[in-house]
Amino acid sequence: MRRPRHRHLRQYLLLAAWCALAWAQLLLNAVRPPLPTTPAAVLLRLSMAAGVLAIATLAALWLVAGDAVFLVLWCVGVVLVGGTVAESGSGQGQLMAGLYLLLLCLIAATSLRRRQTIGALTFAIVTYAAALASHKVLDSPTYALFMGVVIVITTLVTSHLFTTLEQQVLHDQLTGALNRRGLELLARQAHDLQARHGQPTAFLMIDLDRFKQFNDAHGHAAGDRRLAICVTDWQGVLRRTDLVARTGGDEFVVVLPGTDASQAQSLVDRMRTANDVPWTFGLTQWAVDEPLDAAMHRADVAMYERKRGVRRD
Repeated sequence: MRRPRHRHLRQYLLLAAWCALAWAQLLLNAVRPPLPTTPAAVLLRLSMAAGVLAIATLAALWLVAGDAVFLVLWCVGVVLVGGTVAESGSGQGQLMAGLYLLLLCLIAATSLRRRQTIGALTFAIVTYAAALASHKVLDSPTYALFMGVVIVITTLVTSHLFTTLEQQVLHDQLTGALNRRGLELLARQAHDLQARHGQPTAFLMIDLDRFKQFNDAHGHAAGDRRLAICVTDWQGVLRRTDLVARTGGDEFVVVLPGTDASQAQSLVDRMRTANDVPWTFGLTQWAVDEPLDAAMHRADVAMYERKRGVRRD
C-alpha cells in the first residue's frame, strides 16, 4: 500500500466527505420523510449507494489514487445526484439535490485542471437537466434555470481563482519559472508518469557564469532582466513537457521527461543557441523511485565539476 500525495489526499477526502454528507441526508429523509410524496424506499437505496461510493473513494485513495480514478468516482457522484433528482417527490428536493451538485462541482474546480473542470461541469449540467426533464415537479422551470446558472458561474469562477492562486504559489514571480515548491510537485508527477511507461527522465542543473560580476557592473535590475530573459529563451526552444525551475539566485533546474542523456545533450545545445548568456550545466539521469533531492545533488556535483574544469562541454 502506497502513501497518496498531498494533492490526491485533499481531492479524495473532499469527495469522500461529500459522499458521507449525501449518505446522511438521504438516510435521514428515508427514515423521516419530509413529505407524504417522498419515496422513502428509493432514498434508502440511494443512501446505500452514497455510502458505498464513500467507501470506494477512501479505498481508491490508498490503492489507485490518480486524476482519472478520481474523475470516474466524481462522475458516479453526479449520476447519484441525477438519480435523486429523477426520484424526488417534490421541487424542494430537486433544488436541494442541485445544491449537492454545486458542492460536487466546486470539488472538481479545486481538484482538476481547467479543461477537465469544464468537461466535468458540462457532464453535471447535462445530467441534472436530463433528470429534471424526466420528472417535472418544480413549480417553475426558472428555478432549474437559476440553479444551473449558479452552478456554472460559481464553478468557473472558483476554477479560475484556484488556478490563478496555484500559478502564483508554484511559480517564481521574477522569471515565471517554477519555484522550488512547483518543482517538487510537477517534476515528481512528470517523472512518475514517464517511469510508468518505462521512459527515462533527464535532469539538468544550470548556474549562470559570472552573474555576480554582471550585477556589480550593470546593476540588479539588469541582472533581474537577464534571469527573466534566460527563462523565456530556454522555454522557447524546449518542449512543452519540459520544466524549468529557478532554485536559487542564478541557479536553475530543467527537467526533461522522456529524455535520455544523448537527447538531453541535444536540448542543451539548443538552449545554448537561444541567447548569448554564459552558463554551466550538470546533467544526470533521474532514476526510478529516486528522491528529487538525490537527482539534484548529482546534477549539482556534475555542474561544479564542469566549473572546475574536470569536465569539458
